[in-house]
Amino acid sequence: MSIRLFLNVLVAAALIPMAAQADVTYNVNRSIGAGSVIGTITINNDSTATLVTAEITAYALTLNDGATSVSFTELNSDVEVFGGALTADADSIDFDFSGTASSYLFIQSPAFGSPGNFWCVETIGCSKNMLPASETVATSPLNGAETTTRSGLVPIATVTTNNVPEPATLTLTGLALLGLAAARRRRV
Repeated sequence: MSIRLFLNVLVAAALIPMAAQADVTYNVNRSIGAGSVIGTITINNDSTATLVTAEITAYALTLNDGATSVSFTELNSDVEVFGGALTADADSIDFDFSGTASSYLFIQSPAFGSPGNFWCVETIGCSKNMLPASETVATSPLNGAETTTRSGLVPIATVTTNNVPEPATLTLTGLALLGLAAARRRRV
């Protein structure tokens, strides 16, 4: 393979639209009063800054209100993101508790409006305690809820893995290796 042919192939590969990146999974490990939320949240890696509901592609969480634990996923519960306080970057999913407009991340099992079993991160009261700038976990209407007041920009999840390497990067790496092999073969 000539160097000129190799360069033409490399340029053609660079002109191919880049494939969408894989989803990114973040680790959740939150203490909320005597309770906790532990598990993972996966978002679409094309997400930029402010997240919306559709960009949360999967989650597996265990909620504990200090007395009872409940586990659920996107298959048996609902998620809703409202407002602009939930953001994501390469390292974490963050929530800005300093906002004055209503914003929240609300995950509830089995569905919105059902009693208990929820995790709410909010600027202005979406939980049953209606406390502004707080995080609440509940697993049963009988047990009540655990709430912690928060302030400022707080990471609520940190990156753990990229599920799949980006296809375009793998393609370009493979082409470069082929070019190097061809150049070496030509010299021999």
